[in-house]
Amino acid sequence: MLTATAGFRHDSIPAARAAVASIAARSSDIVVTATENLADVSAARLASTEVLMFALTTGELAFDEAQKRAIVDFVNGGGGFMGFHSATDTLYDWP
Repeated sequence: MLTATAGFRHDSIPAARAAVASIAARSSDIVVTATENLADVSAARLASTEVLMFALTTGELAFDEAQKRAIVDFVNGGGGFMGFHSATDTLYDWP
């Protein structure tokens, strides 16, 4: 669960993290790792991830080319991607 922002920062990010953690706590099948650190989005990390979630992210996040490739490869390889609220206001300069 990535909650990094490069634009507007929502005050509701802590509440969103708590809500997702609460949902995950109801099932032993769901493990959520929340982060603000863009370095956590890497090919190595995504290799052990089932779903990449952007939650309340905004702006053009400063992913390097390797990270961008890792995200695209992850999704093209069947990894899930989920974005909510302002996630559509993220990475809009990507083709």
